[in-house]
Amino acid sequence: MSADINVKECGFTADDIYKAIADGLIAFDLYHHDISETNRALVFRDQVTLEFNRRIEESGEGGPDRSKQDFNVETGTEFVYEGQIHVVILVGATSVVMKHDSGTIEMSIDVLRSCFDQGKLTIRNSPAYEQIESGKSKLDALSPVQVSRALARARLVELAQTNPSSVTVSKRSIQRYKKLMREAGAGALEQNLALVSRISERGNRERKISTELIELIDFFAKHEYNTPLAMTKEHAFILFIARCQEMQIQPCSKKTFYKELDKSSSVRAREGKRKAYQESPIVWYLNYDEPIHGVRPFQYVHIDHTPLEIILGAPGDADKLGRPWLSLAIDAESRAIVGFYLSFEPPSYR
Repeated sequence: MSADINVKECGFTADDIYKAIADGLIAFDLYHHDISETNRALVFRDQVTLEFNRRIEESGEGGPDRSKQDFNVETGTEFVYEGQIHVVILVGATSVVMKHDSGTIEMSIDVLRSCFDQGKLTIRNSPAYEQIESGKSKLDALSPVQVSRALARARLVELAQTNPSSVTVSKRSIQRYKKLMREAGAGALEQNLALVSRISERGNRERKISTELIELIDFFAKHEYNTPLAMTKEHAFILFIARCQEMQIQPCSKKTFYKELDKSSSVRAREGKRKAYQESPIVWYLNYDEPIHGVRPFQYVHIDHTPLEIILGAPGDADKLGRPWLSLAIDAESRAIVGFYLSFEPPSYR
């Protein structure tokens, strides 16, 4: 959802953060926050998430109900204040001493209690802290489109209370949005997250085909289809139907069979390694960790052979001489052709 501008932790300089904000790579609320307060400033992944967070702050109910949380101060208690963790190392009658990344600080127990009640301070690993962190994790997992739709629904709920005639959705939809917010709890973050659309969760994504059929198709593909005989899919499906009848199981459709067959299909097993090489993707570049093959000219020379698409004949002779073979010697470093050889004799150990 957001991140503190802490150059020590993220590894960037302040100028990097400022330039990213200026270029629109990250978002910052310049109208409501001071960017010079680096221990308080929050940056966001995009403008939509910033608007979502601003809505939570303006509501004044960003956290859960703290009246139900226990406020216990003892040695070892961890408080989260402005994104920093403070650990209690000494408890006195009226004040406590806490340790954090920058050193130690002494604070009155009454002031500590007041900050806790106002939501400025949270006990780590408490239900309140875990609820806030859970809400932030859910927001981080949402796409900008989902966050934008949730904001639009929240605005419609507010508009329905002030100007119902201008609402663009049905009354039933507004009632459904309000129900989702009520069931989410008292926190504004949870209420707004409840308005996120669940379109991506629609539909039944469980496989309709049984595990028995999947295993049968996989076995059939390995032992019948992926062989040098290279049978067609149509012929393979006919044999598959016969196998299902022998085993007394209900076969799947032809479309499903073809789809499962393609997952296990092997060009190399059916048509050989040369055909598989022809259909393999072209390697346009080498990874940086791959060893260099030839760092100077003539260190490595590759020889390749290919038949030429031409048929030669002798003058005055009706018999054709056949197709010649071209052998090329290619330098690995410069990729230059350093020699060639033409012959009617096919390539051999000579």
